[in-house]
Amino acid sequence: MRLNLIATLLFSISGLVMAGLQANQHFLFPAIAPLLYNLGQIFGASILAPETPMQIGPIQLPALGLGIHGLVYGVILGAVLHLLIQIPGLMRYQFVWVKEFGLKTEDVRKVLRLLGPRLLTMLFIQLIFIARDNIASGLGTGAVSALTYGWMLMQVPETLIGTALGTALLPTLAEHAARQDWDAFWLAIQRSTRYLVALNIPVAFILARGLGPLVSLAFGFDLAGTQQVMLATTGYLAGLLSHSLIEVGARAFYSRQNAKIPLLASAVTGVAFVIFGVWFSNLFGAAGIAWATSIAFTVEMVLLFYLLTRSVNRKIHLGNSLLRVALASILASLITWFLPQVLPSSPWISAILAMSFAFVIALVIVFRDIKTIIQI
Repeated sequence: MRLNLIATLLFSISGLVMAGLQANQHFLFPAIAPLLYNLGQIFGASILAPETPMQIGPIQLPALGLGIHGLVYGVILGAVLHLLIQIPGLMRYQFVWVKEFGLKTEDVRKVLRLLGPRLLTMLFIQLIFIARDNIASGLGTGAVSALTYGWMLMQVPETLIGTALGTALLPTLAEHAARQDWDAFWLAIQRSTRYLVALNIPVAFILARGLGPLVSLAFGFDLAGTQQVMLATTGYLAGLLSHSLIEVGARAFYSRQNAKIPLLASAVTGVAFVIFGVWFSNLFGAAGIAWATSIAFTVEMVLLFYLLTRSVNRKIHLGNSLLRVALASILASLITWFLPQVLPSSPWISAILAMSFAFVIALVIVFRDIKTIIQI
């Protein structure tokens, strides 16, 4: 925990840098930063922590045997990378640090008023993970690890799709809200929703069907361990769309300087998770907790969008998007299942080829919905 506080300090600085870049409509480095943080975590889990080397095909990774400290060092490394990737952006916009708190500045005070509800929102989110591990700790060996790995695997596409879009969308929504241009405000949300629906659902089907061999290869699990992780991952992937839509829904309220609605939604999520987590863990074990997480965050997503549509008196219209998404998801699932059975290569190579081909086919089908994001 003490070592993790170093990462917390780095994230605090990096968050200010990210806000500055976004205010200047620069989104590339802030979008890459979370990916590098994940890479730091993976480096810690695969190289710094293990006692014995991991084998990835013909490549044997070094193992430094640092144990739990290796995991923490991976987090710190990820936080350092999270900050460093954004430094060139600061140089480009010629940022200058001012040595004062600025508490007498109205804009600073406004930020602090919004900060309180946001801190409570983050508290509720962290309590969900504490409750998750507490429930899972009574389910036997491997349950907590399976849920941790499953969450990390789900977070990769969620970061690439949902967080990246939400990060880029916030300044645009804030600008529309400041001008009270609600038509443009809602059009941006509408197009973002179509994009997320079109991309997240096929990706969730592809990963749930084809990720197993890569999990076995990357983490060195036996068949039972791989199945346990994949059951948890599948449960989390069921909520991939909801997690991504929350990125848009919450930012829609933040852009209007309303931090209370996201706070309310996160509180509801916490209560929903405890109820479903205890219930489903008794029925389905660790996988039940993953599904409970997806259900809880889906409740949050529905609540956010319900209150959002009520506040601006508009509705989400997806048109024929759902039909294209359904077709793309079905075809992608069949391809991801069928190709590894006929390809002569090793299971993990076959899985990569199958998922890649399935993703390309899905993109072709839903391209009409995805390209609307360019217009935001």
